[in-house]
Amino acid sequence: MDYKDYYKILGVEKGANEKEIKKAYRRLARQYHPDVNPGNPESEAKFKEINEAYEVLGDKEKREKYDQFGQYFEQAGSAGSSGFKGWPGGGQGGGQTYNFDFGDISSMFGGGGKGGAGGFSDFFNSMFSGQMGGAGFGSSGRKRRSAHSDPGNYTYDFGGGFNEPPAKGSDIEHPVELTINEAAAGVKRILEFTREVPCNACGGRGVYGGAMCQMCGGKGLVAKPRRIEVDIPPGVKDGFKVRMKGEGAVNSAGGPAGDLYLVVKLKSHPYYELKDGDLYCDVPVTVTEAVLGAEIDVPTLRGKVSMKIPPGTQTGKVFRLREQGFPSLNNKSGNGDFYVKTRVMIPDNISEDEKRIFEQLQKFSHENPRNKMLI
Repeated sequence: MDYKDYYKILGVEKGANEKEIKKAYRRLARQYHPDVNPGNPESEAKFKEINEAYEVLGDKEKREKYDQFGQYFEQAGSAGSSGFKGWPGGGQGGGQTYNFDFGDISSMFGGGGKGGAGGFSDFFNSMFSGQMGGAGFGSSGRKRRSAHSDPGNYTYDFGGGFNEPPAKGSDIEHPVELTINEAAAGVKRILEFTREVPCNACGGRGVYGGAMCQMCGGKGLVAKPRRIEVDIPPGVKDGFKVRMKGEGAVNSAGGPAGDLYLVVKLKSHPYYELKDGDLYCDVPVTVTEAVLGAEIDVPTLRGKVSMKIPPGTQTGKVFRLREQGFPSLNNKSGNGDFYVKTRVMIPDNISEDEKRIFEQLQKFSHENPRNKMLI
């Protein structure tokens, strides 16, 4: 086999440091990636060669052995292995074939042998930061599942690399204001917003024709308007979140979109105060109603409800109307209670006849209760 100069393949000097090697690899890997050059066997071959070079030069221990023995160094950590890429004397094929398992491959990326493919995930993320669309390093050949703890997460492609499914997009929270009446009854809302989606021109890769995509500016995402109708169920309270699956952010890698969460914010009400599932309301009564007793109408969420107040009702007296309060979520467990707090209203302006009546009442009034407060 011809000698392969890995330094020359990556275009770096033999004394290049780790940062320079990584930078050169990233640049070349993006340039010759099969997704950027579809149907180009020369680019695919070059891409595999670049990866092979970085697998060695990007690892301190392998690089030292390569500098000492050349490309046919014995693979570290593969005790009992039948050889690596034609190392003399190894393997059933006279050292001319690949003959290692996933544990060997994983060790290249710090995976620690079989069942330790986590090192590759770190490697992939540090190299590409998710920008290559999760397409993996290879595009052809036979695939098999890894021994990773989640067998569905990684596969090795004997045509040249690994596949990692694109990550789910992030979730988004958006406030939605409701009145107490809307929250109690449930309501439909039309939401109009803008969110980023993968660029159609470059397929979310940020590059097109070997250059930065002009449509998305290399970001891989473009902003598009979105309009959806939302059903907010009855019984939602302040801080409740309504989930809209798949309406959140997306990533350029083409993974599933995140979720949109509508965070309920209840507006203040001129009459009602909501505490847990109960409603509180101050209800004005006249002096004569408070003194003589009466049957009054109370404005609940479901309309007017009649309530009797006894004679001699004082300001601040609280009455409870059972199950006339705020509903439970989706009306699954009944309603809260409605608490009526009376507030006796003193008229601002009275007629002469009314004034004479009050003066007559004063004559018959009992002892002033404030006298008990005097020392």
